[in-house]
Amino acid sequence: MYPSCSANGFQRPTDGNVEVGEGMNQMIEHKVEWIGPFLFIGPKEQNLFLRPEADRRGIYLWTVEGVEGYLVHYVGQTAQSFGVRFQQHIKDQLSGVYSIYDPSDLVEGKPTKRWEGMWWKAGAWKRTADFINNLMEHSKWNFELLKIYRIFLAPPEHESRILERIEAAIVDCLRSKEGVVASMQDPKIRYRWKLKKEASFKVRFVSPCSILGLPEELLIRA
Repeated sequence: MYPSCSANGFQRPTDGNVEVGEGMNQMIEHKVEWIGPFLFIGPKEQNLFLRPEADRRGIYLWTVEGVEGYLVHYVGQTAQSFGVRFQQHIKDQLSGVYSIYDPSDLVEGKPTKRWEGMWWKAGAWKRTADFINNLMEHSKWNFELLKIYRIFLAPPEHESRILERIEAAIVDCLRSKEGVVASMQDPKIRYRWKLKKEASFKVRFVSPCSILGLPEELLIRA
């Protein structure tokens, strides 16, 4: 059973996540329904890794709960199961591959780094010794950071390229905003934008909570 949405609750999606126009010239509309928020650290009924939804695939949001709603920190999609993909994320987070953010600042929309991740720069592996030498401190920050993340999942049954385009469009939308919504997005992360000869389509989002910066509809152009 899914309780009503709060920082520790989630809502069950309704059936029918794709709607297609009747006419040849009418644009296809995809429905993306978010479920969550789930936790990395928490009781069984809320822990992402212990939920049946972890066996599905689709798009996901890493968020933190701010004063006015949920702030998106990362947007992803996976052709694997959510469980497999998030296990990879957690390994990279705990090993210093990903950046470690100050939890108190992050919930205020300020992505202050306590550790600069080793994933994006050539030769960054040379900093591994520094990470290990300060492992206790990094582990403390990581634990507190993982406690505040709230994860939303959207498991629509679409082909991988459609999921990639929706993922990229969400990021593009968030980066175009002003203030904390945009500042939460890492500009170094690259997404797969449109390719040649791809049709335009609409996406309609349904969410049980207020996810800041995410509109009800997005037009993904060819």
